[in-house]
Amino acid sequence: MYMQIINARLRQRPELYRLEIENGTFTAITAQDAPQTAGDGQIDAGSKLLCRGFDLRPLVLAG
Repeated sequence: MYMQIINARLRQRPELYRLEIENGTFTAITAQDAPQTAGDGQIDAGSKLLCRGFDLRPLVLAG
């Protein structure tokens, strides 16, 4: 599956970025010159911070 996120901010970076994700792996992170309008297959982050997800699996304790 291919996904593209536009107009995203990254931690400690003032620019907007476009991120391309293929089969769950980031394949490209590119700085944008200006905000873009989302097209088909794109997700507009709306100039918000994009950060990594939270995974609880390592915290599961055997009982």
